[in-house]
Amino acid sequence: MVFRSHRIRILVRIILIALFMAMMFFAMNQEKWYMATAVSAFIMILLLVDLYRFIDRSNREFIHLLQSLKYQDFTQSYKRKYTERSFRELESSFKDILAHYRDAKIDQAAQYQYLQMVIEHIQVALVCFNDSGDVILFNRAASGLFKRSSIDNLALLKTNYPELYQGMINLEAGQRELIRIHTDE
Repeated sequence: MVFRSHRIRILVRIILIALFMAMMFFAMNQEKWYMATAVSAFIMILLLVDLYRFIDRSNREFIHLLQSLKYQDFTQSYKRKYTERSFRELESSFKDILAHYRDAKIDQAAQYQYLQMVIEHIQVALVCFNDSGDVILFNRAASGLFKRSSIDNLALLKTNYPELYQGMINLEAGQRELIRIHTDE
């Protein structure tokens, strides 16, 4: 609905420009119609400026929405009051889209917090690491097992747990491996 109305408003402006252009050329071919030529040229120029501003304004609004989505900035609000119906509808659509993404982001954050809580409270030691050995996740059970509050890299396990270190380094993504380690407890 918004885009059809927007298209119609642009089409009306183009038709008016064409009409005043035809009037200007007609007046130019008549003798002593200088004033009619000047007035129609002036009105045509005003319509061209208005068309440019109309298209530019809608493009700026669209760019504003896309940048909000790109930078995940859902705090943006549209406080402008437009007189044109199509811009009010466009503004309403943009508000709806931003609200939808804001709600999705809040849900995602809540799910992440819940997952973090579950990971911290399970009794299984979890250690997640990337290809360079940097530790991304080290839960409370892992802290108890290794008697360290946290580790930055798997290399810290090499001295106390060489079999575990070697097994973890050789582990392929998605592969399961049972490695037994012996501790004092």
